[in-house]
Amino acid sequence: MKSYLLLIVLFLILSCNVNDKNSIKHFASLSMKEDVFISTKTDFKDTLFYEYRFPDSTKYYYVKLNQKQTENLKTLIENICSEKNSQKFELSIGQQLFLVDAEQDRFYVNDLSKETENFKKLNYFLKESSQKMISTKEIKTFWDFGKFIPPPNPPKQIQNIKLNTKIKW
Repeated sequence: MKSYLLLIVLFLILSCNVNDKNSIKHFASLSMKEDVFISTKTDFKDTLFYEYRFPDSTKYYYVKLNQKQTENLKTLIENICSEKNSQKFELSIGQQLFLVDAEQDRFYVNDLSKETENFKKLNYFLKESSQKMISTKEIKTFWDFGKFIPPPNPPKQIQNIKLNTKIKW
């Protein structure tokens, strides 16, 4: 009788420990403004990292998340994953690119003019958490997941254009 009970308990423990193949391991977003690229990254432990790329510098921040916030963030991203799955994407000013790493790397472009309810909730979550950012030193491993490479710093804006009026046509 003890051996049956032991087998049942062992079976329950092993069956509860199976990892979901579609479980999201990493998440990153890239938002492009005129003179700054803002990236957000998490591996769903307890921290949300931010990277601000300016034309001449890069700054890093982090936000500590509690367990409920982490689970809420993961649920929001899983809802977006179930909503659409696209392998091709383009970026333009004002759009956000969401990178999701599960068994495969997935990309989602958020068109702000056609924003879904899940993207609105995720954007709200990121906006609220960014108000609690704490500055930190350089995070060299910020882009060390999947096959992603960091974006370059945005180009410097041209302040003024001088025309050469001495050119004869």
